Amino acid sequence: MVFDVVNGVVATLNSAANRIRSAIGEAAGLHEQRANTAMYSISELLEKLASMLRMAKCIAEKIGAEEPIASLCTTWRLMVSDGKPMLVRVKPATTIAYRDGAIVFQRGDVRLELAGNMVKLCKWNYCKELDPARRDKVLEILPQLFYLLREVGLYVNKSYEALRLCAKQQYSDCLG
Repeated sequence: MVFDVVNGVVATLNSAANRIRSAIGEAAGLHEQRANTAMYSISELLEKLASMLRMAKCIAEKIGAEEPIASLCTTWRLMVSDGKPMLVRVKPATTIAYRDGAIVFQRGDVRLELAGNMVKLCKWNYCKELDPARRDKVLEILPQLFYLLREVGLYVNKSYEALRLCAKQQYSDCLG
């Protein structure tokens, strides 16, 4: 099926989340505990993006979509262009796409990008890029990171819940 390319992106997201989680160590104090929390939060967002892509692929398979574009639950579209998957929500405009070697989530004025070991979080034009598996780098930008995680996390969670609701109504076996 044309949507099998989704599996590679899901594997990349899960691998990055596992790498971050394995780097979380004992915290010597409150500051390091907050860094661990930020690291875990980033890994959780990556897992939710992977879960969204898995759900979308499952729904596309259930409806028997064979074209490079599958319409899911009215507002969602799963498509493959040039061998690269993209999950799009029409309203509010949301995308999870593979672009220029990076997996990008964008909704409104927030963006999360995963490229190799680096994660970039943005709100409007304010961005921070880091390797979230390196606690020393997380500690350097902790206040800014929590500012960005609040917004990015909110939109990833809202998008995840919207797709989950779509799957729950008609395709409950795609929730797993």
